[in-house]
Amino acid sequence: NIQINNYGDFLDSESNYTFSSQDFILQNRISHKINNQFYISGAIKYINSNIDNYTSSALASKLNFHYHFQKPFNNGVLLHLFFNNYGIILDTYTGYKDKLPNSYGALVMFSPVHIDALVSCQYELFNNYHIFTLHSEIFIFQNSSLLLGYTSLANNLYLEDFNKDFFTGISLGFSTQHQNYGLNIGIQNLGVTGIISIISISKSLN
Repeated sequence: NIQINNYGDFLDSESNYTFSSQDFILQNRISHKINNQFYISGAIKYINSNIDNYTSSALASKLNFHYHFQKPFNNGVLLHLFFNNYGIILDTYTGYKDKLPNSYGALVMFSPVHIDALVSCQYELFNNYHIFTLHSEIFIFQNSSLLLGYTSLANNLYLEDFNKDFFTGISLGFSTQHQNYGLNIGIQNLGVTGIISIISISKSLN
């Protein structure tokens, strides 16, 4: 899986200097089925991050435990426990050596009874803060879907006397698949920080 995150251009209000930021992520995923209800998955990824003329890279891993409850709703409920971002930083923006921001949490996913969609709620804990995420995927065609989400991450970005925007944390996206290829396009409103856009292209090797 190859993912490119483009965060757009930023303007320094004091010097009027403009710079850009983007991430390049190369990831490999594996999974192992224990039985019909329980399986384990993991991922190893290489991350290359660029801010203006500064570059940083890291190796990170993720471990997941999945359990499928048969009831309620159409296809039951999936409980997902995860441990994220355990690894090492290879190169830093500066000479200061830091650690990756580890996190752990839980996700619950289900399919509503009368709508062809998936809904998920996630709670993730970091060292000194937490993030709540709500996500829905509505299937409009056989291999395509619309994405709608909300995250509380943007609420922590407000400083001084900025007021909360009703649309802060809202995200919209579109996902489609053709044969072994997948395309995901999305935008997200981070309030005073601005709007970010994401394009992800993947290929299945199965």
